[in-house]
Amino acid sequence: MSLSPWFEEHTYFLQFGGQGSSYLQELANLASNHLLKRYFQIIYQTLETDPVRSDILDNPLFPRGLDIQTWLATPEKAPDEWYLSAAPISMLLIGLTQLAHFFLFLENGFQVNSRREVIIGTTGHSQGLASAVFAGLGLDNQGYYSHLPYTIQYLFYLGVSSQQGYGSIDIDPLEQEEAKSLGLAEISPMVVLIGPSADEIQTLLSPFNQERKFEDQVFLSLLNTPDSHVISARPKSHLTFFHKHREFLHEKKWRFVPIMTTAPFHAPLLQHTAPIMAENLRKFSFSYQGKDLGIPVFSIFDGRNLQTEQGELAMIMYKEIIIQELHWRHAVAAAVASGSQGMILDFGPGRVSGRLTAAHLRQEQAPTILSLANPKDARKIYT
Repeated sequence: MSLSPWFEEHTYFLQFGGQGSSYLQELANLASNHLLKRYFQIIYQTLETDPVRSDILDNPLFPRGLDIQTWLATPEKAPDEWYLSAAPISMLLIGLTQLAHFFLFLENGFQVNSRREVIIGTTGHSQGLASAVFAGLGLDNQGYYSHLPYTIQYLFYLGVSSQQGYGSIDIDPLEQEEAKSLGLAEISPMVVLIGPSADEIQTLLSPFNQERKFEDQVFLSLLNTPDSHVISARPKSHLTFFHKHREFLHEKKWRFVPIMTTAPFHAPLLQHTAPIMAENLRKFSFSYQGKDLGIPVFSIFDGRNLQTEQGELAMIMYKEIIIQELHWRHAVAAAVASGSQGMILDFGPGRVSGRLTAAHLRQEQAPTILSLANPKDARKIYT
């Protein structure tokens, strides 16, 4: 395969998704592509060497291990969906899925370092910011392969550090039973509210939180689209909030949908995990600064270009991915402004992040979004 000739006619914005998509089969399909043989060899080798290997063995965060090579060869032998959605597992594997799409894009002829003038920039939804920073290095293909092990380790410790600070990957069975009694299929530390604006959600949260200790509060965490947002809290607090407002939510026809994840990301409840990540960063090399970025990488908090950051990006990224609110409108503002000549390339997994961006596009003169995880879109990209 190679890239379609019409690729010369556009400017490009690269975006990477986050949690919330099923990824294992997608990654298994990519693992069978001969063009990605070197990519997966580097993954397996990196995960089999210290410090990652030592931090997996006998770790309560990995009760069913992290045997990625077996899971991809025989997906039917992989753990259940809840285990695969746990942060120490999913943050790594989701990152590896989207980076596999990125490397396939490179192997089919796209050269980032020689096309910088037509790349508007890149960003990533939540953990996708780590993949965006990797792409933003603006290297040649060999350079990307050389730097890949550091990002694999960074993705691994993102999930480990945040979960270490929060606690077990398991939800209290009594809380799950309470959720069912309230008509919910399950409960988790993050919930999507579909229907209300961010201001309407905050109107409910402010008086609710005033009555509670900090650790029992509910936080508006991801502002995804004008009418789809995420709130983060301990599961028990979500249940209390839902019980208090259930009738009102029903009257307004607003949906309350728990997400399969294992920590309340993008909320100050995880601010105490930053020192854990700082300590884990001592175990491997990850010293990129804003000046190392060859193309713009846009913050998911306020939309600033991370090329302007003076310090090391590792902890700046950690705070944006784990602790600070996510404002997707700010992150993709440059893509939205690119107009009809713009091409937004979404590296997955799935098509969730592409849909989030589409919700911010104007109806006229809007850029085109193509998802590399979508076979129909992939046929337009590759010939």
